[in-house]
Amino acid sequence: MHTRDRGYGITMLAAGVVSCLSVHSAIAQSVFEPYVQYATGGWNCTGVSLADYDLDGDMDVFASHRNTNNVIVMLNDGTGVFQPGPECPVGSLPRYVRAGDLDGDGRPDFATPNYNGSSVSIGLQNPQGLLVPHQEVSVYRPAILEIADMDGDGTDDVVAVETKEVNELHWYETDASTATFTDHKITEFADQEEGFGVAVMDLD
Repeated sequence: MHTRDRGYGITMLAAGVVSCLSVHSAIAQSVFEPYVQYATGGWNCTGVSLADYDLDGDMDVFASHRNTNNVIVMLNDGTGVFQPGPECPVGSLPRYVRAGDLDGDGRPDFATPNYNGSSVSIGLQNPQGLLVPHQEVSVYRPAILEIADMDGDGTDDVVAVETKEVNELHWYETDASTATFTDHKITEFADQEEGFGVAVMDLD
């Protein structure tokens, strides 16, 4: 997985027992220095998402680990050097992680699709800067999810695919006042293989 922001390219590698982030610093347009690897502190890192966790103006990395069932934030010191920061337990086999503001307080939170646990884990950042488990939303074998403001109320919501004989796309609407989520079924995908991707954007 590869993404760029503020002059850094972030790639994710899983290296057996130790999971690593590979970070490429951009020294010019599309030119990168040799990568540096950072141990994330969990086992089998298979998902990353960028957000300014500590609101210092630099992108940090949320990393999900499918063997240790947790999310760890890799904090950026402002020069592209990362170290493990807050962590939070999640459900079984979190395939990916997405960061967003899920309670409307301006601080990045996260959601993970937990394939074996048949749930989506919601973790919130508290005023002390710690990640705390908030809610487990029942979703049958979710393979992927996305975070977006689906109803235009200024608070991010969660969109996830339920993997069944007939796959279902669901929108979990956030109530920012209580940080609870209401399920809205969007559509079905009959006679299709397992859904591995979802993207949200304004197409009209």
